[in-house]
Amino acid sequence: MMVPARVLMVVLALTVGLALADSPDEARMSGRHLARSAVAFLQAEPPNPEMALDRLRDALEKPEGVDVKVLELALEALEAGVPQAVPPLVAKAVGDDPGSVGGSKAVEVHLGPTIYWAFAIGLVLVFLGAYALGRSSALLQRKEA
Repeated sequence: MMVPARVLMVVLALTVGLALADSPDEARMSGRHLARSAVAFLQAEPPNPEMALDRLRDALEKPEGVDVKVLELALEALEAGVPQAVPPLVAKAVGDDPGSVGGSKAVEVHLGPTIYWAFAIGLVLVFLGAYALGRSSALLQRKEA
């Protein structure tokens, strides 16, 4: 089955767009934002401790504005399998009140354009797949008749 040139061009354009899209630029995020987003990954449903670990490690690489020793304790607690200890430690590390970790200051997640490009590509691929299945079904029905 040969792929029409138009379909190939659309898929190529979407792929190039995804490759050029900017991710939620963690390089520009401060250590405070990275640490707070780790808490968000832990409070998500379902929790994502792997991403929280990554964010805490990234936050430790940007020590300005955070208490590194407390953030290291949060990382150790998460690695030890005690995620409930992380939000108060992160709050203390970034200068927030550890008793109010449920507020909007403690949870921040930034989504970049890559998420939207991935959704768009997935949507286009689903419709192309449905179209191809419909075409092949119509061809089979013609052959049977």
